[in-house]
Amino acid sequence: MWVVKCPDDECSLGFLPKGFVDRVKDRGLLMSSWVPQLEVLSHKSTGGFLTHCGWNSILESISHAVPMIAWPLYAEQKLNTVILDKGLKVALTLKFNEDRVVEADEIAEVVKEFC
Repeated sequence: MWVVKCPDDECSLGFLPKGFVDRVKDRGLLMSSWVPQLEVLSHKSTGGFLTHCGWNSILESISHAVPMIAWPLYAEQKLNTVILDKGLKVALTLKFNEDRVVEADEIAEVVKEFC
């Protein structure tokens, strides 16, 4: 499941790359709005959670014993990531390139390691 926050109130997913929705439709679930995160984390098929490492998401994931892939965006999320990865060992951290971008190959590598 991938939850995508739309850039406007009337989301059609048209902002995604051309053909993307069709390419993933048989491999996963693409959501364009809010989802009940606690229900998702408590579902037996949830094997991991890619998170920005905000405190609520961390607590919800840990309380449901769901390991995380950490993608911190700003502020305390970077410190939270270090604690989750190096300290508690409940997350793997994505690496940013020199332009502060996480590249597709990095995501694929971490997801493979995660599984």
